[in-house]
Amino acid sequence: MESERNVGEGVLSAGVAELVLHLRQIQSAAAVSAAALRRQQSELDEDVANVLQRSVVDRIEDQIERLELFRMS
Repeated sequence: MESERNVGEGVLSAGVAELVLHLRQIQSAAAVSAAALRRQQSELDEDVANVLQRSVVDRIEDQIERLELFRMS
């Protein structure tokens, strides 16, 4: 019974670790896109870059932190 629970927890932890990895990849893609927009220095690019940073990159970071806390508990 105990070993089944440990296996289940290991699978869950591995799943969370994989999810965190995927979120980090998405976060990186959004951060690179935001940086590229800022470098173009077009009138709206800075606004779009800020939206990407605040609405995507920062929110993904919040979720990653929550998942890592969950994985550690």
